[in-house]
Amino acid sequence: MGIDTDTSRWVIVYPVYLSKRKTIAEGRKIGRDHCADNPTFKEVLKAAETLDLPVHPEPEKKYPREPYHQSGRIRVQLKNESELPVNPSIPNRTELYKAIARVIPTQRPTNNPTNTKGRKGRRKRK
Repeated sequence: MGIDTDTSRWVIVYPVYLSKRKTIAEGRKIGRDHCADNPTFKEVLKAAETLDLPVHPEPEKKYPREPYHQSGRIRVQLKNESELPVNPSIPNRTELYKAIARVIPTQRPTNNPTNTKGRKGRRKRK
């Protein structure tokens, strides 16, 4: 991406848009069955970069409905200057949200705890 590239017409993606823990009223944009569980800015950025689309991160931005929470956002170019999709498998923003949410769980480390005993017992008093 060049320095003079205008990203103002690119699609904005906040992590809230893809969160299973949010309601539609709180900002979720796709159905819960397509969402990731509480994605972070970095996870959304890595997932979007794997989709072969131009991405512009904006980590300092805040989601307007949560002004005290520094969430960050990314901008993704869906269409080129001639209004054709950059990636034909992702023609619109809804498919972009679903594609990013599908990739996020594959990038998270699996939880393989080394200690399978669980919670430690209480210490006995003397």
